[in-house]
Amino acid sequence: MKRFTALLLLMGCQSATQDPQPESQADLVLAAQLTFDIEQVQQGQWARYTIREEGKAHPQVVKYAAVGGDESGVWVENKVPGDPRPFIIKSKYSWKGDLLERWVGEAGSPKPAKIYPPQAAKKEPLKKEEEPKVETKIEEEPLTVAGRSFECAKITTTLTYANGRVSTLVNWCSDKIPFSVLSEGKPRGGLVKRVFGKFTLELANFGNDALPELDLPKE
Repeated sequence: MKRFTALLLLMGCQSATQDPQPESQADLVLAAQLTFDIEQVQQGQWARYTIREEGKAHPQVVKYAAVGGDESGVWVENKVPGDPRPFIIKSKYSWKGDLLERWVGEAGSPKPAKIYPPQAAKKEPLKKEEEPKVETKIEEEPLTVAGRSFECAKITTTLTYANGRVSTLVNWCSDKIPFSVLSEGKPRGGLVKRVFGKFTLELANFGNDALPELDLPKE
């Protein structure tokens, strides 16, 4: 199974700034992180979500869009919350799931920053954290979101860490939605809703007419 992971904020922001993420921002990263089945990604597909944090009045927006592709791979743009404005992480993946390029910038920016491959010849080794124990439960459950009803696979994932901390992630997925989520090595359909800690991610709309929002410099 070919796949890629979109680490929306963690890989985009942190690799560029190396600033530590506050706890709420780290939770936002996890709430918005998706693993797609690349074999099912088609050019033009897009899905837009609202993400709400408990105790805050105004939701933010997360969007995924497949904006180009050829025999070498596919370009995916992720619009994510940012301060002071949202920004876009634009990544090209091979059809084997390897990251080929990554750029970051605001929509319409004339000078986006290329953050992968890194310019420095020497790469710093990544710190490997201990993998948590993962337990997954999958069941069928209908769900109505944004005025639409979906037959969903409800996937409850419990992560137990070495320090005793436990996190629970609940996804509702439908084969009617693009960017099919992988769970236990199988595509379960695109994300309709997710609950993780204080965050709730819900589908707002989707389609197949995506256009690029971040243009790259011509070589």
